[in-house]
Amino acid sequence: MSTRTQGEAAVSLVVGVGRRACRWVCAAVLSCGLIPMTASAAAPGHWDPVTAPGGENIDQVALLRDADGSLHVIWHQGPPQSPAASLNETMVSASGKVGPAHAIVSGWASVGDAAIMRAAGGRLLLIAGAANSNSADTKEWTSSDDGVNWSLSPLPVDYQEPLTLAGALAPDGVTPIVANGSLVHRGTDPKVPDVDLQAAAGLNCCGYGPSVVADGASGAIVVAWYSNASHGDGIYARTVDPATGAPTGATLWMPGSHGSDAPIQNVALTAIPGQAGAYVAQTLSRGFSTSKLMVWKVGSPTSTTVARFPSTGAPDDPAIAATPDGRLWVAWSAKGRIWARRSNEQRTAWGATTSIPVAPHTDTVYKLAVSAQAGVLDAFGAFSPSSTGDVQTWHSQIEPGLSVVAHATTVRLRHGRHQLGIKATVTDAGSPLANASVDVAGTRAQTHADGTALLRLRTFKPGATIHIRAEHTGYVPATTNVRTAL
Repeated sequence: MSTRTQGEAAVSLVVGVGRRACRWVCAAVLSCGLIPMTASAAAPGHWDPVTAPGGENIDQVALLRDADGSLHVIWHQGPPQSPAASLNETMVSASGKVGPAHAIVSGWASVGDAAIMRAAGGRLLLIAGAANSNSADTKEWTSSDDGVNWSLSPLPVDYQEPLTLAGALAPDGVTPIVANGSLVHRGTDPKVPDVDLQAAAGLNCCGYGPSVVADGASGAIVVAWYSNASHGDGIYARTVDPATGAPTGATLWMPGSHGSDAPIQNVALTAIPGQAGAYVAQTLSRGFSTSKLMVWKVGSPTSTTVARFPSTGAPDDPAIAATPDGRLWVAWSAKGRIWARRSNEQRTAWGATTSIPVAPHTDTVYKLAVSAQAGVLDAFGAFSPSSTGDVQTWHSQIEPGLSVVAHATTVRLRHGRHQLGIKATVTDAGSPLANASVDVAGTRAQTHADGTALLRLRTFKPGATIHIRAEHTGYVPATTNVRTAL
């Protein structure tokens, strides 16, 4: 984050400035061109800007979902796009409407990527590296009214000024566990020493891109990071004791991640609400061979390949999120599109891959962050416009994909006539889907509880190709073809 520092500035903490109390301050900030007013989202696949333009390719947003489904999106802005650095928030509703941005704090020399957590009693914790005329370290802001008012802790969380930051709350619902690279810091006492998980694993330099989650069943803290150590590169994970911050258990290596692409964002890591287990998504690309996206349940002896690609379409920016009912979403960028795939509730099967184009007039994806709802994935892409090269983060939603298979049979009727029967089966990640609409040459039918629909055509040509389309509200349609007998 020190690369963002443009000099020193006096501290000006904006207190009492939130979504419901920021009119004159936000207007003043907007007049300086720091924070955009954004439009509401349309259908899935439509992109709306969330952050101001002029960002950097190292910027990452932090996400936290409220009980009503809305998302807190935390981001920062600094010189030369603004007179001083600020930490900002944009709210995105469950339906995908992007609200106006507002400044949480402003007037700093530099502010970096943040981690946001919800503590016991609903209090919000916001931790970020920041620099002013007195210090450059990790700081904490708190809000007891869902982000309307924020206050700065009088002491730094850590004397380190992080380059990459991640955090989660210990089972007590109060104590943050924060990772900076492979360094882990427990709590908010700056005198508590950091623990270096890279060194504890016996690996040489260096570990970076950390993510931290709390296991949904036990509350155990899981830290994952990428190591570029010689003869030991790849994704690693380890649990830490929430009472002391010390590493526990063994250092775990993600199978298949040796020689994998170094992530350009924090490692894709998620936990399952109310269930045991943490999951990592990572891409693997080996020269001119095929590339693939892998998902690893931390501690499992194997990784699951979720998607394969030719070398010309290698995936990048892997992201992962869990739904409230235990499904996993994975997402990645490739070929000017954002791709996604959703699992079943048992995380044993995966549905159809879907994709949406990146925001118009952009040509590079630098970061991808996701958050999952029951029926849709919220995606945040940091895109670079073709014309300027600046970076700005945009929001869209992605729906899961249907799968359909079909078989054709001919039935001989009286008077030498024939009838074509089409049996279509519609599934979502391997599970039958009822009430899907299946269309065959203008004839429609609804699927039953077993996911099947039977359609009969009286007029058809022998040897013809029949096009079949399956639709269901909340899903991307699926198509397939069957060929009639000669």
